[in-house]
Amino acid sequence: MNVLGCVVAAKRHWPVLAALGTVGCASDLNSTVQLNSVSGYQTATAFSPIGHSMSAIDENRYRVTVVGSDSTPNERLEKIAHARAAEWGVEQKKKFFQAAPANFTVRCGKGSYVRKGETVTAKKVDHRVAEVEVVYAANASDPSYRPSKDTSAALQGQLQTDVVPPDMQASLAQEVKAQCGG
Repeated sequence: MNVLGCVVAAKRHWPVLAALGTVGCASDLNSTVQLNSVSGYQTATAFSPIGHSMSAIDENRYRVTVVGSDSTPNERLEKIAHARAAEWGVEQKKKFFQAAPANFTVRCGKGSYVRKGETVTAKKVDHRVAEVEVVYAANASDPSYRPSKDTSAALQGQLQTDVVPPDMQASLAQEVKAQCGG
């Protein structure tokens, strides 16, 4: 796609492109945009599964799920989960939180779907996933509890400055592709 076509497509679809965090136009006609290759700190939505979400387990226990691109390191996904857990603690006035070790999986995408009774071929998108169980408390009953406010600020700063080298991104993407049979 030429630059003018890219600009026209970007203007027409600006709200969707902004929500997806796109960075530019792709080189083939089947895809008009490229997505960020390493996942950032964002909320998952109905339009894009990439991002963080929380679900309650019980009164003070929650599960933070982070869905990332195939080229996002597990360590970054876990950092995003901890940052969201800390930020949620601040929002809910929970002074401390304790996070269990992350559980990492790969979610393989589908290469086709059925629309109006016909099978349609789609670009297969695979994701890395991290899930972390979190417990909140008013007081730190042991050293494994971290202060929500300080931890949130520290992790948010780290996420903004972390860099994942392109060769590492490519290696991680190949790893996921191999797991998903691609």
